[in-house]
Amino acid sequence: MQTSAETLKDWMNYKYDLQPGIISVLHTAGEQKEPHFHTHMILSWGGINKSRTVEQIKGIYVNYDYLKAKFRGIFEKRLCDFFDTGKLDHDFKKHN
Repeated sequence: MQTSAETLKDWMNYKYDLQPGIISVLHTAGEQKEPHFHTHMILSWGGINKSRTVEQIKGIYVNYDYLKAKFRGIFEKRLCDFFDTGKLDHDFKKHN
């Protein structure tokens, strides 16, 4: 969930120089109630600017490819950090 939020914060800062408001919910199952962990998020369509005032962004532009690449990069770095520091409690022997 932190990676998802960090990805959106990074995009809003890069694209609009704003700090957004984000509400995140962890969803743990798919339609058939099988395990399917993912994050649902509500993102403000604007944010706090450098002057600490609320600013609305113009347009409806979302760069999906940027968000996808950024999320994967952050996730991979954090996963490697957990592994390198011994905090990753998984041996991956049962990975399909």
